[in-house]
Amino acid sequence: MKRSEQNKKNRSKLTVNHAAGSRSFQRTRACMKNQESGNINPAELYKKNYTNKDGIWTSEGAREIYERMDAFQRKCDLEGKTYTEIEVYSEILGKKSGYVRGLGRAVKPPPSSTLTTQSSDLQHQLAKARDEIER
Repeated sequence: MKRSEQNKKNRSKLTVNHAAGSRSFQRTRACMKNQESGNINPAELYKKNYTNKDGIWTSEGAREIYERMDAFQRKCDLEGKTYTEIEVYSEILGKKSGYVRGLGRAVKPPPSSTLTTQSSDLQHQLAKARDEIER
């Protein structure tokens, strides 16, 4: 099978298509970064990559993902929780080994929750042991 035929077949399997052209996710991200705080709104970054110049979504699936991201962010804000763009993308789009879906390969995913839980448990045990030694 020719490479162009294989690529055509693979592109037909995509459920959402980005509309940023040859601009990488990282370049779009850098352009959107708030100059004062350095923060990026994850849902707006997704919207920028998956809508055309007229603001029309590339697919219904892309619009639904944006709405889920926006709802997740509002829920976190109401509960007073902080979040990073990586956490939002990982939560909504899922995790894949080595990179965060929707942000490209330059952004590394956060450690898995089991590792984080184990790490915090170990830190708690270490602090407890230090307290006992100091007594």
